[in-house]
Amino acid sequence: MPGAAAAGSEKEAFRRLEAKRFTASDVPGCRIASRMLLLLLLLRTTIIEHLYGLAAIGVLQCAVLESLALLACHHPRWYARHRHWLLTLGLAQLSLTIHLLTIRGGMNIFALAGGSPALLLFWLSVGNSSLYTAICSMNSHLRVAWSCWALPALGLLAVRRSDQLCTQLARAPGTSEALDQLYCMLALLHGLPMPLLAHLSLHVLPESRKCHAVNTWTTFMLGVVVPLLIQAYWEKARWRAYWQQHWRQQAAAAAEPAGGNPAAAALAAAATEEEAPSGEAWHALMSSGQRWPIELLLCSSLVWCLSILTQA
Repeated sequence: MPGAAAAGSEKEAFRRLEAKRFTASDVPGCRIASRMLLLLLLLRTTIIEHLYGLAAIGVLQCAVLESLALLACHHPRWYARHRHWLLTLGLAQLSLTIHLLTIRGGMNIFALAGGSPALLLFWLSVGNSSLYTAICSMNSHLRVAWSCWALPALGLLAVRRSDQLCTQLARAPGTSEALDQLYCMLALLHGLPMPLLAHLSLHVLPESRKCHAVNTWTTFMLGVVVPLLIQAYWEKARWRAYWQQHWRQQAAAAAEPAGGNPAAAALAAAATEEEAPSGEAWHALMSSGQRWPIELLLCSSLVWCLSILTQA
């Protein structure tokens, strides 16, 4: 029980250290994001498209980001306690803002794909905000235990807006063939690791349903699975580095009362090493770094099959 209590206290100390460290990094992150968005609104939405109401909605998002930066700068303790909620709500509003800029903007971004399936996939990840969600969530280093429910919730909100996004995509010239090619490429790729489920992709779906399936896969794969896996590896590595530093400090403290006796110091260090906690419960589920491409492909295949099932 004392060992478990010590392990729990170390986990709490690690979480507090993480919150303090990333609270400081949130200040420049929020300000950079705010000013990049403001520049986009000024150059495109205001000067070129003359959509002042839409620009005002975007400026509101900039104000939210600047407010988060001010809170993190001037009230770091309060911000650190509520950091996960604040950033998650900020991501939800950012996703909605990107959606409005995509749907109501004067330019159809899907026309920029030029008939290329790869470019269509890129612009789809921009339009459904999964690209921004992935970048912001990884940059903010939200805890994996929090992201496991926060990112899927954000993904569900984005998928509920698929109808407008797919309507916008269908209006762009040259996207029909590109969407067909993209759908076939994804079906072939994900049919390889899961041949028993590959027949799901063979359903004859109408154009709009194909768009919904690809959009759902993009939203959850790029906006949920990829950042979650990357955050998990990063967080586990940070925990391991934190514990190694803590263990070295404990070993050095244990060696002092040994009076220079090497055998006693070695025993004290070994005893300290044995008390090392395993970290979070999900750490045991993480495999070695050599297997992550296989895990990523299997996760992607599962997400693809679920995306098809929702449209079949």
